[in-house]
Amino acid sequence: EQANVGQLNFLGYQLIGQGDFKKAIEFFLLNVKRNPKNANVHDSLGEAYKANGENKLAIKSFQKALSLNPTPNVKANSIKNLKEMGEKI
Repeated sequence: EQANVGQLNFLGYQLIGQGDFKKAIEFFLLNVKRNPKNANVHDSLGEAYKANGENKLAIKSFQKALSLNPTPNVKANSIKNLKEMGEKI
């Protein structure tokens, strides 16, 4: 409950690395709920959805990240993932 944005993202990525995509999505969703205007948390959620094969939700998350004026590295990651899923940018 006291985890900050970075800690929640770290936990989510650890879970992705362990193959527990559903639990990772839970952490990323909590991060989005707490930080709805943070482009990075939407990008991270998109990665978890993509890893879990939920491409429609992944696309929505990456597009949301791009709509929030992300930092260059987050923007590049969202665009890369969208292209990998066949989306036109």
